[in-house]
Amino acid sequence: MGCVFFFQAEDGKRVAQESRGLRDVYKRQLYALLRPERLLALAYRFNVYDNGPRGAVKKIARYQQYYAVQQTAERVARLVNGRMLDYMEFDDGFAIVKMRPPKETQGFTLAQSQIRKKYGVTVVGVKSAGEEFTYASPETLVSSHDVLIVSGHSELVERFASRP
Repeated sequence: MGCVFFFQAEDGKRVAQESRGLRDVYKRQLYALLRPERLLALAYRFNVYDNGPRGAVKKIARYQQYYAVQQTAERVARLVNGRMLDYMEFDDGFAIVKMRPPKETQGFTLAQSQIRKKYGVTVVGVKSAGEEFTYASPETLVSSHDVLIVSGHSELVERFASRP
């Protein structure tokens, strides 16, 4: 079984003789592909077998696809566990989450439930059923049908979202 790599130069041309800077692109892509943790992940989780006209062909994701698939898989895993409806994480470990409220907050105002003091996260806004989105204040009453927008450090937000 042969192995085929598809590379595209910075100028968009795929023919080496017609392209400029192709060697630098090869170097960057090979370096990125051959990092041990990425290469093992590609070989282990990002293989596809396709039945083509010449038989089974093994396809491996490009390293750009690796990042996209990896981020999507992490996001889906977070959403499946707990009360999260949507999750967005930033590079510095900060996250914003759309989630259903934990039972211990339902029927109480944000001041009464002391979410920031107990969990280290901030409720930014609340969307009640049939109403407009509102920015959260200490007097905001949380019901079981509300959707909360919560921000904070990723681990703290995930811990809060996993509350029953």
